Amino acid sequence: MMDPVFRPNREAKSRNAVALCTDTAYLPYTLFVADQLQRNSGIPDLDILIVVPEDCVIPASLQNRDFRICRFTPNGLFDGLFVRNHLSENAYHRLVLSKFLRKDYARILYVDSDVFVHGGDFARLFDIPMNGHPIAAVRDIPQWKAPNVHVEQLKDLGLPNVRYFNSGVVLYDTAAFDDGDFLGQCLSFGRANSHLMTHQDQQLLNCVLQGNWQEISPIWNWQQPIRSPLFEATIPVAITHFIGRIKPWNDAKGVIPPRFTLPVRGFLQQHFPDHQPVPVPQSRDITSWHMRTLTLKNLARIPKFKRYLDRFPDDLTAH
Repeated sequence: MMDPVFRPNREAKSRNAVALCTDTAYLPYTLFVADQLQRNSGIPDLDILIVVPEDCVIPASLQNRDFRICRFTPNGLFDGLFVRNHLSENAYHRLVLSKFLRKDYARILYVDSDVFVHGGDFARLFDIPMNGHPIAAVRDIPQWKAPNVHVEQLKDLGLPNVRYFNSGVVLYDTAAFDDGDFLGQCLSFGRANSHLMTHQDQQLLNCVLQGNWQEISPIWNWQQPIRSPLFEATIPVAITHFIGRIKPWNDAKGVIPPRFTLPVRGFLQQHFPDHQPVPVPQSRDITSWHMRTLTLKNLARIPKFKRYLDRFPDDLTAH
């Protein structure tokens, strides 16, 4: 097997970076997030890395943005790992960031392509104490309301009940992750247990780390844009994460609020004119049964959500 090839288009310009990993199909949405990060991170010289296959083409209209494009060819590195039908091997590419980039960056914030970046104190986020942990992340949403629930992705493999994070937004301490050979551990565990896996990178990382991670505020990976919109209106969310299959570009029923869908669609029209997102209604009936039910469910969730959110009195609180 040939060695993996990781080829950046330029040198690093800062000590920290935000990284996105994508394939050709997700490239338009990834570039939208990269554009938001460049505008809203509050760090003028922040390196924004976009890890792409060799054949990905960045539109001419975005080639002046100074993104650091890293072309990556795994050459079989992830062979034998579990891959879900509707996803690609690309989900595992985030695992190599520390290996190839530790000399360039002290910390890398990995961000999924199905997010919306509002803003936030990214400079302070990069400097939070990680207390020797290789990553910092936000709990996956089942443990927001029930922090002691034994997540199925751990239980199914006979692993203990520990904190379980969502891998959509992860802050890597590159030296700690690489020194611990967590890439190697993930590859070994993933191949040995591929017949038992039901999810990709998220399950794999949680199985290998087993609670060895720093927990940060949910404002950095807010996973409730559809089911609990009332909470988001009262919390200083930095990054909204559209978990599940409904995204701002495929929301045919208008479930996602227009404040998310319209900017994405405007970006696609400008830079990817041949890419037509699914049409959506311009407004929703706030008196509909769906909206009334959603409001009641939000009210019912208040006590559990309050207990969870009270653990983070400050945006940079870490546990």
